[in-house]
Amino acid sequence: MSSERARSLDAATRSEPFLYVPSPVDRISAGGEPALPWNVHASGPSSEQREKEAYERGIREGEATSRAAAALELTSVKASISAALEKFKAERAAYFARIEPDVVQLALAIARKILHREAQMDPLLLAGMVRVALERVETGFTRGNVFTFQVALPFSRYNNPASADRFFKNLEDQLRALPGVQAAGAINLLPLGSTSNPFGWASEAAPDQWAAQAADTRIVTPQYFSTMGIKLLSGRLFTEQDDLTRPYEVVVDDVLARRAWPGASALGQKVNMTTFHMNGPPTKEWWHVIGVVQHVHNESLTEEGMLQIYRPLLQDFNLNMTMVVRSEIDPVAMQKAAESILRTLDKDVPLHQAQTIDGYIKIAQTPMAFNLILIGAFGLIALVLASVGLYGVIAYLVSQRTREIGVRIALGAQRQQILRLILGYGLKLTAAGLASGVLISLAVSQVISNQLFEVKATDLATYILTPAVLAFVAMLASYFPSRRAARLDPMDALRYDGQ
Repeated sequence: MSSERARSLDAATRSEPFLYVPSPVDRISAGGEPALPWNVHASGPSSEQREKEAYERGIREGEATSRAAAALELTSVKASISAALEKFKAERAAYFARIEPDVVQLALAIARKILHREAQMDPLLLAGMVRVALERVETGFTRGNVFTFQVALPFSRYNNPASADRFFKNLEDQLRALPGVQAAGAINLLPLGSTSNPFGWASEAAPDQWAAQAADTRIVTPQYFSTMGIKLLSGRLFTEQDDLTRPYEVVVDDVLARRAWPGASALGQKVNMTTFHMNGPPTKEWWHVIGVVQHVHNESLTEEGMLQIYRPLLQDFNLNMTMVVRSEIDPVAMQKAAESILRTLDKDVPLHQAQTIDGYIKIAQTPMAFNLILIGAFGLIALVLASVGLYGVIAYLVSQRTREIGVRIALGAQRQQILRLILGYGLKLTAAGLASGVLISLAVSQVISNQLFEVKATDLATYILTPAVLAFVAMLASYFPSRRAARLDPMDALRYDGQ
């Protein structure tokens, strides 16, 4: 037994030196102190050297183990991230497949709602465009420096045409005599009033059409056209000699002239109209056309209105007339001067509704102005709702892709890349909606062309400016969620559970 133990110890000693600690059975020296083992040679390495070698060997083995563990851990992390990324891609594809039709339908619905009418693609732009168009529309008369007021004669004292004609002629003459007054005239109904005066009429070429067509017929004095700046296109205007001693005479607008006598001159033609008499029932009489004037917007700035016929006061009868005075006089001073003249002619005849022609037109445009304000308000609400909706869609997209964004950032994606990723998606949705809206608008533009005013059904400015405004709003709505996504912390994003 002891010899075998000795041989094994000797073999171990020769193979690799080590520090031997004797067992109790080896403690054979006196006093209980162990004797040196027989296999520890005086010529072998010292204990300090052996300890140093053992320490270095442990260091090397630890480094190797650490490197192996680190490599294994990195491989495991890469595999986990790759698997997670693939999972995220699959989930994103499924998510987009589920919601993208709804999002596109939402964009299309917004585009159709806003772009379905050519000039109403953006109600805010529509309001502005119509307001500008109203300022530029050709009314047929000159607006500036015209003062107006109404005069109503009592029938008890002016019950025949001669007395009424004499009063209005004297009033016009005294108004024209005022310093600074350039012209003065009168008409029974001002243009752009709330009422018209339709009369049936017929031409000699089609006398049976009398009951099927009507013209806005107004009574004027000879100086009315020059005072209002209404252009004479052919023929002549009324004079002081066009009274009841002459055949009935009328002035028509160019629209009626073209429609009644296409390709021919209206001068010398006749129109059949109802004629009122002081001492008998009304009759139908033939009136001779002596002049053609420019068409006037009598009813509305946004509509062409009815055909127009003007009859002279000297051949007709009317006690309620609106005076028009073109002058450089201040409106307040002009009103005082007119009141003074009326008191000299008849102290019992008052002046009422005195105002400038510009003020009169503004009052006439009040319903249109209200509609424009309403359209603008609805347009602003629609724009805000579209912006909030797009912001919500992009914000929800960011929340669904939070973990993916975190992985991208962890793998080295720059914040600018994340910003472009999310912002680009929002702009793609916007582009799809705008493109669909423009195509739909082009398809239906001819259907609603008769509802547009001073705007063509294919107005280039509308097709450029409206998508540009909506695209800018969409970019702002997409920018803020995109910026928040670009600032995500990768660790927080990876821990996000999507709730």
